[in-house]
Order: sequence, then C-alpha cells, then structure tokens
Amino acid sequence: MQILITLAVFLIISLILTYYFNLLKSKNSYSANELTDIIPQFHDMIKALIDKYSFFYFIIFFLVSYFISFFLLTNFKNLIINSAILPLILYFTVPRVAMYFEQTKVIISENEIDIIEALFLKYYNCILIGFFCGYSVKLIDNWFFLTILPFYWFIFNFFVILGLTVLTLQKDIYE
Repeated sequence: MQILITLAVFLIISLILTYYFNLLKSKNSYSANELTDIIPQFHDMIKALIDKYSFFYFIIFFLVSYFISFFLLTNFKNLIINSAILPLILYFTVPRVAMYFEQTKVIISENEIDIIEALFLKYYNCILIGFFCGYSVKLIDNWFFLTILPFYWFIFNFFVILGLTVLTLQKDIYE
C-alpha cells in the first residue's frame, strides 16, 4: 500500500512541477490565477494525455516499464544501479531510437516487428514516464523503508530523476 501512495504522491508532484516549469518556460509575466489555480490544470494535463494516447495502451506501457524499473532496484542493491545513471541513459537514448524507427518506418505492414516499432514510436514517452516513476518510487523505498541508501545519494539521484520526469511530461503534454 505504501508503494501505491508513494507513486500517487510522486505523480502529483511531477504534474505540479510540470505545470510550473511549462508556465515559467512559456511566459514572462503571470496572473494570480495562473500561479494559484493548479487543480483545473490537472484536468487539462490529464485530458491532453488522454487525447493523445489510447488509455489501454498507456496503462499497459506505463505499468510494464514501471515494474521493470521497480524489479531492477528490488534485485540490485548497489549504489550504481540505485543512481540516476540508467534513467539518464534512457532519457537520452530512447528518443534517438524512436527517431531512428521514425526514419525507417514502414507505413502499412502486418509484420509484428513493424507493429511493435509503431507502438514504441507512439508510446515511448509513456515508457519513459513509467520507468522514471518506478525508479523513483523504489529509490524512495530503498532509502526510507529499507535504509540501504545514504541520504545525500538518494536526494541527489531522486531530484535528477524527478527532473527527467518533469521534462518528459512537459514534452509529452505541452508540445
């Protein structure tokens, strides 16, 4: 249960930071309503995601990548795996792989590999978001509940992964 609560809190914080990051990036002056009315913005952000993706595929890709990252940190307790190195690698390589698939894409095909590539092209941001969420939640669990990480190691890596999540959400929702 604590994992689900941690995931919900992490997603809410990520969405709040995504909204404010996009606001700071897009404007120079702000109204009071823009700064304080965050609840209607949640609706708009979630609606943008729902309009962009199929809910079923979004959940499937999010959960699969979430559990893969959660599994990695559950089974490997060293500091290198419990760092932001793997999320950073994925953040920079997954869009490049998607760009490569976009350039070599076959328009109409019944081949399974082409179908998988097309799904990857559409949902790679969902995969990244799920992976970052799973990684962050398990990082919190490893530090707070299992006490296998030093605080400063945890906090630095957590903020790096949170930043990657915000950047990915911002790109996915607002662009």
